[in-house]
Amino acid sequence: MWFKCRLTAIVLLSQVNEDVRMACNVIAGLMKRPSLHLISVLSSWNARLNLNGGVGCNSIAAFRGMQNLAAIKQLRKVTNAGVVECKEALSRCNGDLDAAIAYVRRAQHNRQLEIDTERPVFGMFNFLVPSISLHVGKIAIPSDIRTREKSVIVELCCNCDFVTSSDKFAQLAHDIRRTIQRSIDNSRINVTHSNATKAAAPLDIGSCNDIISDGDDGLTVSQMLQRSSAEFKTKIVMPTVIAFQRNLRNDHVGIYVHQKTSTGEGVMGSILGLVSLRHHGVNATLSNHLSDTLGDIARHLAIQMVCNPLNTEQWQTEEGRPYRMADVNHILQQPWMHLDSVQSKMHDIATKVGLGKCDIDSEASVGRTLDEIAKLIGAASITVPGALYMKSGATPVICD
Repeated sequence: MWFKCRLTAIVLLSQVNEDVRMACNVIAGLMKRPSLHLISVLSSWNARLNLNGGVGCNSIAAFRGMQNLAAIKQLRKVTNAGVVECKEALSRCNGDLDAAIAYVRRAQHNRQLEIDTERPVFGMFNFLVPSISLHVGKIAIPSDIRTREKSVIVELCCNCDFVTSSDKFAQLAHDIRRTIQRSIDNSRINVTHSNATKAAAPLDIGSCNDIISDGDDGLTVSQMLQRSSAEFKTKIVMPTVIAFQRNLRNDHVGIYVHQKTSTGEGVMGSILGLVSLRHHGVNATLSNHLSDTLGDIARHLAIQMVCNPLNTEQWQTEEGRPYRMADVNHILQQPWMHLDSVQSKMHDIATKVGLGKCDIDSEASVGRTLDEIAKLIGAASITVPGALYMKSGATPVICD
């Protein structure tokens, strides 16, 4: 019986062409049926249809069309290329999917795209680019920025708001930010600040572009931008990267992100306010005990900085990329916008240190309030070593 079945299979395979066998193997995998059985059925079906008018050959063409459509769909999923481009790549590579992927990737790498300076630029935390008008966008920051010693904030821009609002653009921003963050954490990039108190500093773009990602493809940041630009058919640029650092023992960071959304390890938003409070002369136990409360006060200050833009003066890096500097005393001289919330936090501090209730003047400035808090906790002083303000479509402001 076994010999008879084997002989029948050989005869059937000799009677059908390669196209029929290929189609039947595909369908057999989908239906979980033996391909030889499908070949037998299809061959006899084709034969009968051919005798009745020769329309059976259309079935083979249909099967091949389905296979090509599946290959095009898979190629688009991997490369994000257009249907026409995927079809051409498969045609040039004789249906070899791996070869077609390599072909599309080469084309994307060599594609030259430029930013149209006559159109607005959108992005994730947009930075002012000379001769380019900026509008809405988003900010990409790490979700654990309050507890990190050094954090990276990356800006991406392009001409299309539809692109910047997509999940893939958000993922690209976080992938690049995470890649640069790991290089800093592993000391492959040295973060240098102009002085000991400066909390934020721009990083060299050339060095950041040369960082190799930890992904399987091993692309540099520059190549990641080039590939994504080709996929989106619009130029994506990274004009600036900023590193924010804090003293792990004495600094308490407050952060406010407008229109906040979470994406994996990162946070997205349209406006960022970041303030660091530093106490001097407080033991580690008390510092940890008051960490959340001082962080909340710093957050109120970050909200206030976002709501009340700072007076700034233009300052440029050596590479010519502008950002603005502000005197931190401008923050300290302002009155509180939400005094009730700040006073509530001061009551919490007074309770934790065993001093009961504490009141402050309704006209007290930020600096005076920090002095009062320093007295409550027995600190020599509480200062603002640095702050950062970022808004989509505006130049970042670094307070020092």
